[in-house]
Amino acid sequence: MLKGEIKDKDGNVKSKISGTYMGYIDFDDQRYWDVRDMVNYAVQGADLKTEALNSDCRNRIDSLALLAGDVEEA
Repeated sequence: MLKGEIKDKDGNVKSKISGTYMGYIDFDDQRYWDVRDMVNYAVQGADLKTEALNSDCRNRIDSLALLAGDVEEA
């Protein structure tokens, strides 16, 4: 649960905040953010063949050998 207040320099409450970290956030009972209204974008990773450095850990000889099933080489 998320609860809080925004106060001025004299300590007077100007706004009350409530909600949940993973669901919604309300300021003074008005919904400003709701996870159900979010647009989900696809995750895009780098292409190892063209964008990764040669020193990238995914290009290690032992890792590639293990992925190929060559335990002895790995």
